[in-house]
Amino acid sequence: NKVYIKNLSTTAAEYYTVFIDQEEIGRLYAGDWMFIPWNASDDGAEIEIEPQGGTNIIEYCLFNSDVILPTAAS
Repeated sequence: NKVYIKNLSTTAAEYYTVFIDQEEIGRLYAGDWMFIPWNASDDGAEIEIEPQGGTNIIEYCLFNSDVILPTAAS
C-alpha cells in the first residue's frame, strides 16, 4: 500500500501534522504533499492528520496493488 496526502491550502500559516501510531512523521505546509508506503494490516499503523491554523483542506488517496479491479472487457 502507498498513501498520497496533499495540503491544498495556499496560506503559509495553515499546515498539517501527520502521525503514524501517535508518532509525528512530518508536517505538510501549504502546497506540500507526501507519498509514503503504508502497512494497513498493522493495528499500530493508523494515520492521523491534525490541522494547524485554520480550515485546511486535504486531498488523499490510498493505492493498493493487491486489489484486482474489473475492466469493461470482463
